Amino acid sequence: MPINRTALINGLHDLADFLTANPPLPAPNGFVSVHYLPRGDDNARRAEVDHIAARLGSEINSELQEHGHYQTEISFGPVSYVALAIDAAQMARHRALNSYAGCVEPDPPEASGTAETTNREAA
Repeated sequence: MPINRTALINGLHDLADFLTANPPLPAPNGFVSVHYLPRGDDNARRAEVDHIAARLGSEINSELQEHGHYQTEISFGPVSYVALAIDAAQMARHRALNSYAGCVEPDPPEASGTAETTNREAA
């Protein structure tokens, strides 16, 4: 369910005000990104990212395209707005990889010893 644009903007302002009013609290030690993920088929999503790039005056990140990500962004210091279209084939690969999640769990460190020991014992 998409969130209300006004609520999003108000929440971002509230977060900035909160961090300003509470300097002892740690802030992220890196970058903060707000992502917009368009809907539709691959062509429609890419077209929307192209439209956003034109509005922002930004380029499409060509380095990510080989990984099925079509992205543009604008940064405000360590904060960025990212428009990202992930192609259907990449999403299918991602879902296939994640279908194995939880099927193999490592032994707890205190029970398994080192990886070398465990591998030798298995041989």
